[in-house]
Amino acid sequence: MRVRLTHLALSLTLTAAGLTAAHAQEQTAPDPREALQRMSVYLGTLDAFEVQSDSTLDLITVDDQKIDVGAVTTYKVDRPTSFVIDSRSDRRSRRFIFDGSRLTVYSPTLGYYASAPLSGSISEVLDAAREEYGITPPLVDLFHWSDPASDPHEILEAEYIGPATIDGVEADQFAFREADVDWQIWIRRGEAPVPLKVAIVDRLDPTQPEFTARLTWNTSPSFAADTFAFNPDGDDRSIQFAAQ
Repeated sequence: MRVRLTHLALSLTLTAAGLTAAHAQEQTAPDPREALQRMSVYLGTLDAFEVQSDSTLDLITVDDQKIDVGAVTTYKVDRPTSFVIDSRSDRRSRRFIFDGSRLTVYSPTLGYYASAPLSGSISEVLDAAREEYGITPPLVDLFHWSDPASDPHEILEAEYIGPATIDGVEADQFAFREADVDWQIWIRRGEAPVPLKVAIVDRLDPTQPEFTARLTWNTSPSFAADTFAFNPDGDDRSIQFAAQ
């Protein structure tokens, strides 16, 4: 009987310790909205950055089969008004260039490009490109997140999922719900809270296709003088944007 009581006491002690540890973890869990704001403020302090995104996107066939399409996209940003986005997928390649006064979209494989005068901050230019021409580069949230004054999200629910490791780097995982999409973000722990992974699900589509991207950051890049200039080749042909 004494042995049984000893085991019971030990079991109760371990259970109590586990509950205490779980309670402590719950008490110290980061707030999802505050974590997003902290990330945005940090990104806003970067005069320039370079990010490589390794992503997959679900494409849905006519018989509702999901097909993964991979892409590698490089973002080069020199604030306040310059960027280059190079995106190469299994299906196509595109380059988006903004030099501070003109937005150009270029297809290297087809040899076509279109450009239009635009001005403003990077997030304002991207908003105008979407509204006027239906142009949306991959993962444009990167630019909104780096602009603390820009908050395009109407978050209905937010949850801290827990700690995670992305490519050997410690992070915190958060889940958010908006009216049309569910999305998750993994934010690096420490003094440089950059997003390391993003997953987005379109809930309006009954097949619920998902986009996922793992992000590799360079927060102190050095860009050449002509990085944000577009110089077409002799065989490249100019076309017009189609207005929305």
